[in-house]
Amino acid sequence: MPPRIVHLLGGLRAVDDRQGKVFVQAGRDCKFCEFPVPNYAKLYAALRALKLETVGAEFVNDHSYQGLDTPDWQCAAPSGQFSMRLERHAWADVRHAAIQDRNPEIADGAARAKTYVDLLAVRIFQLSGEYNGCLRAWHLGAGDPNGTFFENGFVRNIDAAIHAFAADAASLRDLIAELVWRDVQGEVEEVRTLGTFLKRNRDNQDPLVSEIVAEGQNGGWIKQLTDLRNHITHVAPVGRGHALHFCEARKRNIGDIPDIPTLHYPLLGDDGSILEILDSSIDYDDAGAFKAAIREYQNIVSQSIDALQYAWETVARLVDLLGDVRQRAGYRTETPHLTEDDIVNVEQL
Repeated sequence: MPPRIVHLLGGLRAVDDRQGKVFVQAGRDCKFCEFPVPNYAKLYAALRALKLETVGAEFVNDHSYQGLDTPDWQCAAPSGQFSMRLERHAWADVRHAAIQDRNPEIADGAARAKTYVDLLAVRIFQLSGEYNGCLRAWHLGAGDPNGTFFENGFVRNIDAAIHAFAADAASLRDLIAELVWRDVQGEVEEVRTLGTFLKRNRDNQDPLVSEIVAEGQNGGWIKQLTDLRNHITHVAPVGRGHALHFCEARKRNIGDIPDIPTLHYPLLGDDGSILEILDSSIDYDDAGAFKAAIREYQNIVSQSIDALQYAWETVARLVDLLGDVRQRAGYRTETPHLTEDDIVNVEQL
């Protein structure tokens, strides 16, 4: 049987070889520990017991194993469920029903919702993949982790993956505002951005609307996403607003195995704020000034939120909120069923 590859926070992988063992690794040449595979469905619980959080899983099939297709990637939620898959299917059913009902507005909104759920799952897959490549390259070239700051070619790819995530997450954020305004509140005038939605709903007491408005204010998770997207779009590319830009190799224990390396990319402050910008005019020829800058950077990184963890958790929140919108709007759903009448014979055209 082809292996099952579980993506974990920190760039690690848990590989179920389907022959009785699970390897925790950064690659085939970077295996850190192994344990007997539990019952197939209990692997994720076994990983969580080791304090290893499942970001998602590649269910490799024959074609993908031969390089003929992509794996069946399913992004997991922090709750431990594959809820994005269910939400994607639900919006596909909304779209199909709207097409049958000749309702192009709802069909269009549902198609965009399904697409953004798909895209964000891919963004997490890409970001996790770059983490894994970065961690493996560092481990093969550097040895044991000890809080080392480093960069390699994969750090640039992580930067790019964060940009893609922020763009698609902000687009889904705006779509949610649009759907709530039109399909939950029943408004006719067009609203297509969160900013306009917040301005027009400052005093709205509807529970769903109030939740979005509250989270869109200072301290809310939607506001944190907005600030991140605006900062990297209008101020500086991610990681380039600082004099120093590195990843950190961190140690952790897995069961009885100590000092397993993981990757930490400092994205936001511990309160979700944009990281403080360091003085960009460091005199690298002044050893004292450079050491002081490193110490300041260490303090910032030690209290920072990791990029992969932030993106993963934010995507889960967006998808949960999108599900709340779908339920509140009360869309009709219909699952398409293909029969022989739906099969087109090209020769008969």
